[in-house]
Amino acid sequence: MAKHSKVEEIYGSLGRKEKESLRQFLSCKAINASPNIVSCHDFISNAAVDNENGLDKKALFAFLFGKKETYSDGKLRVLITRLIRLVENYLIYQHIDQSPISRLNILDNYYKKNHLIKNRTMLFSSQETIEGASYDEILYYNYTFAERKLDSIYNHDPNNHELIYACFEESKAALEKLQQFQVVKSLCDVLSFGNRYKSDLHYERQEAYVRSLMRKRDQLDRIINSYISIYLLLKNIDEAEFHFLYQHIRESELNRYESNYIGCLTHLQNFCIRLVNNGKTEYLVQLFEINNLKLQFVK
Repeated sequence: MAKHSKVEEIYGSLGRKEKESLRQFLSCKAINASPNIVSCHDFISNAAVDNENGLDKKALFAFLFGKKETYSDGKLRVLITRLIRLVENYLIYQHIDQSPISRLNILDNYYKKNHLIKNRTMLFSSQETIEGASYDEILYYNYTFAERKLDSIYNHDPNNHELIYACFEESKAALEKLQQFQVVKSLCDVLSFGNRYKSDLHYERQEAYVRSLMRKRDQLDRIINSYISIYLLLKNIDEAEFHFLYQHIRESELNRYESNYIGCLTHLQNFCIRLVNNGKTEYLVQLFEINNLKLQFVK
């Protein structure tokens, strides 16, 4: 499908099963009461679009309203705009169903706005286990949960100072851990893909922060420590450290977090490329192995 307009572009991104699921969504009376919207969806889903002229709007109008009715671009535009809005709602719904953070934020906002104290309390009685997320997403979810839990207790039990303080400490710890990971990961990205950071005051401060973390590595979790090891490898170009770290990354719990695992392998890959470019062709073997490891995740 040619991508000449917003509706064509968005439909061009949908597969057959997604279009079928979207049709069921549009057919729900509580969501859409207009049969023309469903018909519009059917036509666009099955339309053979000309590469130069794009969607045949006059054919779509005739399909919807019959050939006897005079074509109205404005009338069709209003209908397509409504369809796009519903398609976007469908995409948001699909995302929310797969995003614990979005679900948490929406439910908490609703319960808070409508003063549903029992529901809000139950929402924070236990923390959801996130499967298949990146480590970044898990840390951000943990912080969001702790922060909103603190707000809930502060609003509904303001005199429980001991509980409020305990929740404040949880939120503070979650934020600190998120910051630690984000800074170390950011420096790894910069060192892996370029060295311009050396003249940048922002990155100098980040490096100072990482140095402070290195003084208490025994207190950090294993994922953050793995990223610190990658940071040191990229910064110092330590070949001996590479072989140890390469084995460690392959065997560590990082492979539970696909995007982080692939990211770390990419950093090691870039390290090998740098050495190969400097004449150390023996690293072509590791380069090939790392590439094969990454290919396992290609769907």
